Amino acid sequence: CVSQSSTSSVEVELDNGKVEKFTGLGAYNCDTIIESIRGGNTSYCVMAYGQTGSGKTYTCTELLPRVSEMLLGYVEKGYEVQLNAFELYLGSIKDLLREEACSVRQDAKGRTHVDAKKVVVGTQEDAESLINKAFANRASSATKSNEQSSRSHAFVRFTLRKGKEGEEGEEEREVTIVDLAGNERYEETFHHDAARLAEMKAINA
Repeated sequence: CVSQSSTSSVEVELDNGKVEKFTGLGAYNCDTIIESIRGGNTSYCVMAYGQTGSGKTYTCTELLPRVSEMLLGYVEKGYEVQLNAFELYLGSIKDLLREEACSVRQDAKGRTHVDAKKVVVGTQEDAESLINKAFANRASSATKSNEQSSRSHAFVRFTLRKGKEGEEGEEEREVTIVDLAGNERYEETFHHDAARLAEMKAINA
């Protein structure tokens, strides 16, 4: 659980109930994402990183519904909101909504694309259902530090579109929230089996 006080300090409640307080981090406002898009940026990315059990996944699952709610406000202005989700696990990429492998390609401009299925989001309930499905399908396992440690890098991407591809006046903006896999201190990995050690190497690669 993450809470923000008026003194720009953040209190993080860990899974074990312990509360840690951090200061000087500044207040995070989701409006920053929207203003960045409206200012002409074609993409915006937020990444959560840190040790396993530090609250990365909780933060992302709290942030994502707020982002979708703000983006859905543009539907009445003629925009369409799409969502896709995928994970990078042991060097392979999986579509978290279709639960199958997906390919990676480069376009003529050298940009990299992950061909995870994009689903049109019509309501906030749709968005939250897709987000929950994506995180439920993500690779996770128990480690010494965390009983439900995320073992893959998870990406949830919103696409805000207006007009058809290739037509004059077409607009496309992307917001990507990345929940990186939890890493562990070296001394906490001695009791891992071969599978966990392989995951750790992939996470830190």
